[in-house]
Amino acid sequence: MLLAVLVVSLFGFFAVVVIDLLDYHTSLELAQRHLLIAGLVLFVAAGRKKLLHPRGQFPILVALGFGMTVMPPLFFTALERLGAGPAITLQFVGVLAVMVWTQAVKGVRVPAVAWLAGLVTVLGISLVVEAWIWERVDLTGISAGVGAALFLAVYLLVVDHLGGRLHPLTISAYPMGIAALLLLPLANWGPMDLPATKWWWLLALGVLGTALPALLEVIAVRYAGPGPVGMIILAQPVAGAVAAWFMLGQSLTALQILGIAVSLVGVLMVQSKVSEARS
Repeated sequence: MLLAVLVVSLFGFFAVVVIDLLDYHTSLELAQRHLLIAGLVLFVAAGRKKLLHPRGQFPILVALGFGMTVMPPLFFTALERLGAGPAITLQFVGVLAVMVWTQAVKGVRVPAVAWLAGLVTVLGISLVVEAWIWERVDLTGISAGVGAALFLAVYLLVVDHLGGRLHPLTISAYPMGIAALLLLPLANWGPMDLPATKWWWLLALGVLGTALPALLEVIAVRYAGPGPVGMIILAQPVAGAVAAWFMLGQSLTALQILGIAVSLVGVLMVQSKVSEARS
C-alpha cells in the first residue's frame, strides 16, 4: 500500500505541473509528449531486463494502449476546464465502476456499507464541482473527467488480469508506447520553442510523473488488487490541492474543501470493505 501512497503523491503533484504546461500545449500535444517520454523510459528499462516478450498478451496490451490514448487527453481537458481539485476528485467515478464489476462480473459480494460509502463519495464529488450551480458547471470538463475515470477503472481491472502473466515493466511499457504512437498524427510533436525550464518540467512529467507512478501502480495492483489500490489512488485531491496551493496559489471554497473531506471519508469506508470482500 505504500507504493500506492507514493503513486498518489506523484500524480497529485504533477497534476499541477500539467496545468502549467497546458499554457504551452494543447491537451493532445501534452498527452503525446509525456506518454512518449514515459514509453521510451519504460521500454529501455524492460529491454535491459529482457522483459519485452508479451507472452501471447499482445492484443490485450494493444487494447490498453488504445485506452491510454484516450485517457490522458480526457483528463487533461478536465484539468484545463475544471482545475486540479475538481478534475482529480471526479476520478472517484472509476472506483464505483470497479465495485460494480467486482460484484456483477467477478461474483465477489460488495457489502451494503461499501455501496453507502460510494454514495458518500458521490456527494463529496457534487460539493467539489458545485453541481447545483448550473451556470458555473462546465459540462464538457465534467464529462471528460468522468470519461477518464471510467478508462482508469478498465485499466486497473485489466492490469489485475495481466498481473499473473507478465512483469510490471512489460505491462507498463507497451500501452504507453502504443498510445504515444497513436497520438503522434494528431499532436504533430507539439511546440518546439518552449522555455528551457518547461522542457525540464516536461521531462520530469514523463519520467517522474508518468513512467515511475505507472510502474508502481502496476506493482501495487499485483499485490493488493485493483479495488484497494484504486481507493488509495483517489486520495489525489488532497495532494493535488496542496500542490496547487503551494505552486499556483489556487484556492478552494469552503464547500469544495468539505466535499474533498467527505469524498475521502467515502474512500476510507470503501477501502476497508472492498479489502474484506477480496480476502
